Amino acid sequence: MLALPLPAALVSYGKSMPSPDAIRSRLLAAFPDAHIELTDLTGTRDHFQAVIVTRVFDGKTRIEQHKMVYAALGELMDGDIHALALTTRAS
Repeated sequence: MLALPLPAALVSYGKSMPSPDAIRSRLLAAFPDAHIELTDLTGTRDHFQAVIVTRVFDGKTRIEQHKMVYAALGELMDGDIHALALTTRAS
């Protein structure tokens, strides 16, 4: 059987793109009580939509909430995740 390389859209700097489960795990590690809805918008594992609802966001501005999410995702936001449509709310 011939092994074909991954399409370029699924490879970033020679590595596989993060799975939705890996992203969800990072978010749950940072926000253990969160309700998280994560959708791969294109099927290429680099464009996502996330809805995150957690009491950790209580009293925080939307900008502060988004910065907390970006911090939780760390280096994934430096290239592996090309786009993230983000909705955050306090529970």
